[in-house]
Amino acid sequence: MYVLSNVASGNEFHKEAVTNQLFPQIGDNIQSIMIKLLQSNDSRLRTACVWTVVNLTFPSRPGAHSRVAKLQNACITSQLKDMLNDPCLDVKVRQMSVVQIEHSEMMERGKPKPGGLSDPRLGTIDQKIKCETCMANMAECPGHFGHLELAKPMFLIFLSF
Repeated sequence: MYVLSNVASGNEFHKEAVTNQLFPQIGDNIQSIMIKLLQSNDSRLRTACVWTVVNLTFPSRPGAHSRVAKLQNACITSQLKDMLNDPCLDVKVRQMSVVQIEHSEMMERGKPKPGGLSDPRLGTIDQKIKCETCMANMAECPGHFGHLELAKPMFLIFLSF
């Protein structure tokens, strides 16, 4: 699943290949393997599935709308909504996240740096630029969650009570 998640972040050809493997045609009477994987007991597998869906449906990609329709037909969107109550915090946070923050820089060549603290998918910071997640302007965009991967696990004492 980790390999598919990475392949799903590639070009349109790769995204379509992953989509066709994970989401069979409507008339095939085959339940999508993604439903089974999203219900797995292994939180790492559920997390990889969520990232695969995120990579397949990134809004600025040309085929994103058709892939979203395939996911809806395969009942994946309802399964993702069910995951809001997932006992694994990692899956819950990643499902709400629109981008992984990988760079400490905010700007690059005068524009918000992708993967940075001002990534355009988190919301816009410029009145002339639309948010890449919801396509709203600065006044209408509510802002969106991102996440950081820490180098080492961190114990949060307040979560132990």
